[in-house]
Amino acid sequence: MDVTQALRDTENALRDFIAATLERSLGREWTDSCGVSPERIAKWRERKSEEQRRQEAGVVEERLLYYADFYDLKTILKKHWQGDFSEALGEWRRFEVLFDELARYRDPDAHRRELLPHQQSFILGIEGDIRSRLVRWHSRRERVDDCFPRIESARDSLGNLWIPGSGARIFDTGTTFRPGDKIVAVDGHTAEGL
Repeated sequence: MDVTQALRDTENALRDFIAATLERSLGREWTDSCGVSPERIAKWRERKSEEQRRQEAGVVEERLLYYADFYDLKTILKKHWQGDFSEALGEWRRFEVLFDELARYRDPDAHRRELLPHQQSFILGIEGDIRSRLVRWHSRRERVDDCFPRIESARDSLGNLWIPGSGARIFDTGTTFRPGDKIVAVDGHTAEGL
């Protein structure tokens, strides 16, 4: 397994979980009361604007939390730990140790050399622990009559993103899909034109 991808997937799973949880409890403007300083949030907005300028022809991530530093996630989680976060991720002190280890290995300087096998296994173990806790938490919240997997988001290789609850049943990307075109989902599945 690709350790870099595992780190990215875990980080993004935490970002998605934080955003969904705080939007549910604090409302759509949850970033204003997430526990991070207004200066940090301004920095996120600055990064997003910079990315929009850089990606004139591309698609930019719209969710502001994706422009936060990794340690900003820790600040948010700690401030709002009681409730869904602690229920899903367990005891704070244990989670904090795992989070700090992930932060240490996701540091770009740490990737200038090849990670040793035990370090790779360690990262994959942390990733598996955190992500399986999130899956179990989501599963416990499902009703008895829920027998199908829940789609939490769908993204394609063109940068289009759909999140349930957005109200749209049909998602118009503004892109024309022609016979022979391929769209690759983030999970690697490919859809081809007829």
